[in-house]
Amino acid sequence: MNVLFCEIPNPLLYNVFIPQPRVAHCMDCVDTYIIIYGGVAWGNVVCNEMWIYDIFKCLFVKYPLPSYVKKRCLYSAICTFGSVIYIFGGTSYPLGRDMTNKLLSFDVYQNKWVDMSKNCKLTRNIVPKMYRASISYHGGFVYVISGIDGKQHLRTVYRYCTKSHIWSEIQLQSDISHPLSLTYLTTFKNRLYFINNPDLSPIQFSHVRAYDPSNSTWCIMTSESATNTFPENRVGECMAFYGRYGYLSSGKKPFWVNNGTQVVEDHSKSVYLTDVWRIDLDTLEWKNISNVLSVLI
Repeated sequence: MNVLFCEIPNPLLYNVFIPQPRVAHCMDCVDTYIIIYGGVAWGNVVCNEMWIYDIFKCLFVKYPLPSYVKKRCLYSAICTFGSVIYIFGGTSYPLGRDMTNKLLSFDVYQNKWVDMSKNCKLTRNIVPKMYRASISYHGGFVYVISGIDGKQHLRTVYRYCTKSHIWSEIQLQSDISHPLSLTYLTTFKNRLYFINNPDLSPIQFSHVRAYDPSNSTWCIMTSESATNTFPENRVGECMAFYGRYGYLSSGKKPFWVNNGTQVVEDHSKSVYLTDVWRIDLDTLEWKNISNVLSVLI
């Protein structure tokens, strides 16, 4: 197999305490490790690094990124399977100026980068360079859904076979369109669930998209709530999944104003949110658990 390996001889040598504050990064977890990839820090400094935090040792380890994705690690997509991290796409700063369609993998126990795209000569012709995509691993494939190519939102689905190393575009077999762009994606009961769908309803968390890889179709399901309340519309929220549950927190409600030439955000009036919600993927029921957590704390 013609793939590119990048050995890290002693990753502890790269440990410099903790990551600096950043945005436009992506995160996931493998076993007892938390992964932070890329992003941009204060002063528009691109973070050409991946940090892995060991929750038992309380230790951060920093890994430099391979040269072929340096400066293009903003709004990359990440997912994990077993001990392997998969990372796709990304852009430089300013956004959309220099992008990549590389698919990388990194085994947290072998400390080794692999350029998965290197063996596929047709990658450039099949998969456009993009950022803000969503990816998920399922059944030996890495699915890349939606994204931005620097000019427009891509309503597409691509998949990479980890055995044959072949990219292919999946043709939609339903009338329901692909989601617009980056949202939180998880695999549950052999379907890929998209939780945040602002194009389906004025209440962006009131509907869930689910993609069935077996027949390349989407379905739309209505979320439930015993109190008839849902998470407020927001941007920049965080979400994590464990078992049948998804947990949503934080984010911002931007306040938009027209300055006479364009619509811009008035940061002084934007509201930062601190609430915590849980969705049951079996029933699609939302529950505000902020009060429960405050009592526990």
